Amino acid sequence: MVGVMFEELIVPVFHGVHSMQRLVEAARASYGLGLKTFVASRAMGAAAQQGIPELHRLAYKLEKNLLVLRDLPDVVELLSPKKLYMVVPPSVPNSNRINWGEVVETVKSGEMVAFAFSGGEPNFSKKELELGEAVYVVEKPLESVGLLAITIYEALKQLGSL
Repeated sequence: MVGVMFEELIVPVFHGVHSMQRLVEAARASYGLGLKTFVASRAMGAAAQQGIPELHRLAYKLEKNLLVLRDLPDVVELLSPKKLYMVVPPSVPNSNRINWGEVVETVKSGEMVAFAFSGGEPNFSKKELELGEAVYVVEKPLESVGLLAITIYEALKQLGSL
């Protein structure tokens, strides 16, 4: 893992978002916490029309990576993360509390983990959830940008990167 920083191996995926503001805030939080790459998948409406150009501008200014993809299967195909965590509220059936030890072990071995967050309502579909492991990070239902920030912060903290 020589030359690879943990911040390069943690990739947030913001999926199914309609709101330009929410999309841009998610990217700002990700980049602000030091991550190198942000992925937007299935951006719709204002998020697609105004948010994506703003994300490109932001990523360019910060010298960060941005991927805009059609859907979650594209994320899996192109990034091939060792693990895709579908971060959901604790009320989602068959979801488990995230195992931070597993995240740390995967990243420290030099492999990528992706954390997918639903940027809209309702949450992920059953078919989307099958693409990864449904996990919750906090016991309380939070909106997606707050959940993304807490998840990234905790992952970096667990890795000793803060």
